[in-house]
Amino acid sequence: ETGSAITWKYPSVILRGDNSVGEFFSVALANNYQQADTGTKMIHIGKNTKSTIVSKGISAGHGNNTYRGQVQIMPGAENAVNHTQCDSLLVGDQCGAHTVPYIEVRNPTARLEHEASTSKVSDDQLFYLMARGLSEEEAHHMIITGWSRDVIRELPFEFALEAGQLLKVSLEGAVG
Repeated sequence: ETGSAITWKYPSVILRGDNSVGEFFSVALANNYQQADTGTKMIHIGKNTKSTIVSKGISAGHGNNTYRGQVQIMPGAENAVNHTQCDSLLVGDQCGAHTVPYIEVRNPTARLEHEASTSKVSDDQLFYLMARGLSEEEAHHMIITGWSRDVIRELPFEFALEAGQLLKVSLEGAVG
């Protein structure tokens, strides 16, 4: 997600049938004064359902990223499995990131994993890459692209190429 001043995005998956699978992969970028409020809902109803959520939020400039994730395991969702990974990357000192998980488990056989992390592009990383001839902007782009790879590698090849270019264009002017 990138481009508008305010973005709200919450795709939802209802895993009603037995053995249903739901996957959600997202990269959201908030640059300048953009606000990205994104997330997903995974509702497990059927037996042996499985869901994966991987969300990457990048905040730069004065941008703010909020991730709201909802995972519900209903009473009949025996052996339901969910893995949620929500990572935030801060590019600069004026941006912010927030994670708001909502997890409801109503079946004791379910297994859920929720990971969340917030990190910052380090001066050491930038120094290392810039000492090898990259500009500060190129170094940031390399770090951010590598950090986003868990989502980008899930995309079809053509979209993955476009995603890398979109990140680069969207971050222009955010550093330096």
